[in-house]
Amino acid sequence: MEFFRKLFGRANDISQKNTSPYFDAVFDLIKHLEQQIPLAEWQNGIPSYTELETKAIEDSLDDYNNVSEWLIKNYGSSGATLNPIIMDAIKMTLGAERLKRLADGWKQKGDILFEADKTDIPDQWKCVISTYLKVWMMSLNPFDILDVADLLARAGRPSDATMAINAELKFVGHAATHLVPQEYVLADAIVGSRMLFFRPYESHFEEECRNAYRSLMYGGYSYDSCTVLRRRRKEIQMKIR
Repeated sequence: MEFFRKLFGRANDISQKNTSPYFDAVFDLIKHLEQQIPLAEWQNGIPSYTELETKAIEDSLDDYNNVSEWLIKNYGSSGATLNPIIMDAIKMTLGAERLKRLADGWKQKGDILFEADKTDIPDQWKCVISTYLKVWMMSLNPFDILDVADLLARAGRPSDATMAINAELKFVGHAATHLVPQEYVLADAIVGSRMLFFRPYESHFEEECRNAYRSLMYGGYSYDSCTVLRRRRKEIQMKIR
């Protein structure tokens, strides 16, 4: 599938050393967890995908078709919104959304989504960590790495959780010098519109995290944005202690 080839290409691109200390630290974490947990679906920082993950990504392509139809209906078949580079960014953003939903434990019944209890340790917690890391490959979002740290802390692996937090700490420095490409800014704005497709209800804190990440990646170094990141990190550090 063409989309999976692009995913592997993206993984190879951002796994190259010296692209940024943030990327390097996350890939060092991935390679460490590959060996220590271990993560059977990863090899030298490059993932393969389970049946459930493949299904989630395929579902995201249905979302993509819905978005494409909406764009054509409202803006016509020409213009920047249908630029192939932007449309690829939309695919990546939607794929991350679906994988994140899978990792978070969303269960759907009809049109209603119920969120799993994050205070428990999932039976397949190693698989969940692997999925969160695949979400990060598509989103580069530090909150995904904090989700990894949180689950490692709950699973009784404090040193691994600390390594994940140390990787996340490099994000703000990364964002200061690596602003997100403009196609992802537009893709995020399009995907973020609740008019386009059904998105599960977000708690106030989840919405804060989403907005804080956007603000930091788009160059908005507000006190509030950094505070949300610190608050999430501190919650996990309290579990490690």
